[in-house]
Amino acid sequence: MALSVDSTNGVYFLPSLTSGLSFPFWDSTAKGNIFGISLATKKEHIVRAVLEGICFRIKDLVEGIIEDLNIPVEKIKVDGGVSQNKFVLQFLSDILGMEIEHSANPEPTALGAAFMAGLATGFWKSKDELKLIRKVDKIYTPQISEDLRTRKRNSWIDIVARSLHYENI
Repeated sequence: MALSVDSTNGVYFLPSLTSGLSFPFWDSTAKGNIFGISLATKKEHIVRAVLEGICFRIKDLVEGIIEDLNIPVEKIKVDGGVSQNKFVLQFLSDILGMEIEHSANPEPTALGAAFMAGLATGFWKSKDELKLIRKVDKIYTPQISEDLRTRKRNSWIDIVARSLHYENI
C-alpha cells in the first residue's frame, strides 16, 4: 500500500507508546499523533505515513546515539519482522542517508543464540568464522538528495515539537 502512492500527501504519523517519547526527547507527556489529514488523504497515505514515522523515530534514535557516544555509524544492519517490508528499508536508508543491510536469515535471534553457544563451547574458534556464515539479503542505499532529506527531517522535528508537553484535560 505504501508504494502505491508517491508520498504521504503531507500526512505525518508520530508513533508514541503510553510512556510518551523516550530518547532523545524524554517527554513522558508526548502523545502519538497523525498530522496533515485532509479530504485528499487516502488510506494509502496514512499507511505510508505510519511506516515513515517508524523510520523517523529510528533516525531520532540513531542520531541521538551518534551524538551521545560520538561514534560514526556508516550502516545499519536490520532483521526481524518489520525488516521484511522493502518500503521501510528503502525509506530508512533515504532518511538516514546511509546503507541498510538486510539479513538473509529469517531467524537472526535464534542464529545469534546459536553463535554464542557455539563460541562458548568451542564449536567455532572466533567471531571471524561467524562473519563468513552471516548472509546479506540486500543492501539498500539512499535514493534521495541531501536537500530533500533535510527538508523531511525539518518537517519531522516540527511534528515532534507539536506533540511534546501534551496537556491531557
